[in-house]
Amino acid sequence: MARSIDRQAFVDTIAQGRAYIGGVLQPPPDGLWGIPTDEVKKLPGYDPDVEKNRAEGRRIMQQLGYPPISGWKSR
Repeated sequence: MARSIDRQAFVDTIAQGRAYIGGVLQPPPDGLWGIPTDEVKKLPGYDPDVEKNRAEGRRIMQQLGYPPISGWKSR
């Protein structure tokens, strides 16, 4: 599930384009203790390439034996 989220679209919608993608702590430049943006992008599901994240999520689910959901369209 974490790999299917378009985090940039989520942040843009919630904060009306005035926020940054980050982990648990407030991300830089506003937060002092946040993980640098380059490091956040390395976390599972935080790569800005949403389709790549979703493909990896599907691969993981198929590897675990879950079948594809019929009728589901990736956006």
